[in-house]
Amino acid sequence: MTDVLSLRAAALRYAARCWHVFPLWPGTKVPAVPDAWQTRATTDPATIARWWSGQPYNIGLAVGPSGLLVIDLDAPKPGRPATARGAATSATSATAQVSPVADAGSVADVSATSRENPHGRDVFAALCARHGQPTPGGTLIVATASAGWHLYYQHPAGAPLRNTKGGTARSLGRNIDTRGHGGYVVAAGSVVAGRRYRVVRDADPAPMPEWLAALLRDLDTAADQPTPAAPVSVRLAGTDRRSAFLAAALTREAEHVRRAPKGEGSAVLWGAAVALGQLVAGGELDAGTAADVLEQAATAGGRRTLAEARATIRSGLRRGAARPRRVA
Repeated sequence: MTDVLSLRAAALRYAARCWHVFPLWPGTKVPAVPDAWQTRATTDPATIARWWSGQPYNIGLAVGPSGLLVIDLDAPKPGRPATARGAATSATSATAQVSPVADAGSVADVSATSRENPHGRDVFAALCARHGQPTPGGTLIVATASAGWHLYYQHPAGAPLRNTKGGTARSLGRNIDTRGHGGYVVAAGSVVAGRRYRVVRDADPAPMPEWLAALLRDLDTAADQPTPAAPVSVRLAGTDRRSAFLAAALTREAEHVRRAPKGEGSAVLWGAAVALGQLVAGGELDAGTAADVLEQAATAGGRRTLAEARATIRSGLRRGAARPRRVA
């Protein structure tokens, strides 16, 4: 019960700062309001008190509506392939400006392979050094359960900035994600894998430095101009009316995904997977064929990684399986 009370108190404190929160399943990063967290995240004390009345839900914080942008500096993950040697430049002087906020044995410890597979903190420090800028400090910093850092900043003025994924063409660097509109973070006080998210620098979110905001705007603009992808056309082995209908359904859903408007790509992909999942459950389509077609459309032009596409597609196929559909 103590955890329920402490988590509820933390969620109410965030709401008092006009930060929009929602419950995550206890001990996880998974929304307890699936497929609806973006609309259900709230600052309403009564709703929050009701959510956190019985279970020790972790706290999800919807970043965009809260007027924030969070830089997520990840620790190297075991087994992840190393970058090319020398790709992550050492920036000791810049890193030293950040390291003191963490205590020994947590995010201050970097593995011996850090130059080949560096902590996001060091990649970020190197990025700052390359731009001739000090590593931004004086803002709220939360240590994550996996020895990473969340750096909280005020969302820059102008157009809403979306999420970026570290290590992709649209990112600040290896092991650096950003969370903006369309994203959420696990808030301090939450516990994942027995480890608590905790504040290591208690401060109000600082304004994001303009040079850093400009980099993120450039990345966001580039996302609106993906590498042109050829229209999707699907052919199935059969030549009968049923095969033609299924091929048309696959082509239609893939085209919806390929042409998804800015900011709606994940929702459109999920909806397409639901629609095809109904046909899979009805025995009309092979699950592998449906997934392959959607993966190709979803990753065309580098708009998302294959891992991101597959996670969304799996979720949609599962939802569609609840309502099997057959060709009339």
